[in-house]
Amino acid sequence: MNEQIGAGEVPARASPRRPRVALCIPAYDGWRAEMGFDALRLAIHSAPLVDLTVAFTRGQDTSEARNYLVDQILHRDGAEAVDAILWIDADMMFPPDALIRLLLHRVPIVGADYRLRGQPFPRLGMRVDPDNPFGKYKFPSADDPKTGLDDAMAVLGFGLLLTRMRVYQHPEWQRPWFMRTWNPQARRVDNPTGFSTEDTNFCTMARLCGFKVCCDLDLSAEVSHIGQMTIPWNLGKTHEGRRDTETAELPGAGSGDPPA
Repeated sequence: MNEQIGAGEVPARASPRRPRVALCIPAYDGWRAEMGFDALRLAIHSAPLVDLTVAFTRGQDTSEARNYLVDQILHRDGAEAVDAILWIDADMMFPPDALIRLLLHRVPIVGADYRLRGQPFPRLGMRVDPDNPFGKYKFPSADDPKTGLDDAMAVLGFGLLLTRMRVYQHPEWQRPWFMRTWNPQARRVDNPTGFSTEDTNFCTMARLCGFKVCCDLDLSAEVSHIGQMTIPWNLGKTHEGRRDTETAELPGAGSGDPPA
């Protein structure tokens, strides 16, 4: 029997379902400790507002590992169905509220930009060239936006990127969503072989399917890419691998002050 609602009573409303997000961190042989710590902080911070789940595989090829993870997640249904994937690379650092901030943009593809690990440490992200949207990229310039959401990105790395599952359900875009390519027509001075990573190809295919690639510029300023450096014994020399017996002159040497 249906219960009668008395005069002046407000019918109970079902609470909205929280977004369900899968954390995916493709790796073969390990994570950086800093990333693991930040991932734990992110999970703790997000738990009151987001239903978190995980997907895992261990593979040498990052592209196929990503394909495998997406395929596994797409097969979850009912109460286990996933709304979005947060991709995290094993060598990233990020704030604990990163997932919440990305979700609040309510767009299919959004992430943070970050710098490459090799000098001169350029930004990884590229912007769309309006004169040739799928033929050329624009390097970031001083005239580009510095804060807010930039929805004119051509490429973003997957170091910290949120993708809604509807991206992978586009009828004209089936597996593989991730693949590496060598395209002679894409050769440039800085890329003489025309090689493209799975990040670049994914963003290009997503744009061809009508999705914008968006960058949270404020979050980007709080994200770091963990690299490694070769530290020579002789700190006064800059040549990596050089073995030299000369005395290194450190800051403050001879002045009585400790080196900085």
